[in-house]
Amino acid sequence: MGGCIEVLEFMKSTAYWPDEAFWNDKVLFFETSEDKPSPMQVGYMLRNYGMQGIFSKIKGVIFGRAKDYSDEEKIELNKIIIDIIKGEFGAEHIPIVVDVDFGHTDPKLILPLGGKIELIPAKNDLILLENPFAERL
Repeated sequence: MGGCIEVLEFMKSTAYWPDEAFWNDKVLFFETSEDKPSPMQVGYMLRNYGMQGIFSKIKGVIFGRAKDYSDEEKIELNKIIIDIIKGEFGAEHIPIVVDVDFGHTDPKLILPLGGKIELIPAKNDLILLENPFAERL
């Protein structure tokens, strides 16, 4: 589950927002748009996920490489992501991979929904464990 973090903000408290049980064992992915929210604004959005208890249910977080951010802004953004999820919400068990090329950036990789994935934060890698193009029965 995931997508553009600003668009996901519009979905909260609507019929399109998943129920509490949906988040169990999911990998959550985010990316920022060309609107370029500040690292602090992204932090506010992430805290809302923490307050909903989502970080205690999911199995990992992927964050796309932020387009048009300076190197300093990227460093600050990545620090905020980790500090909020692991520090403020105590989700030390959640692997977090940042700077992945998907979303509003170039090049763009495809992240298929609903497949199994392995996150390796030490290498900043993710591995698709299922063929996203295979027919599902």
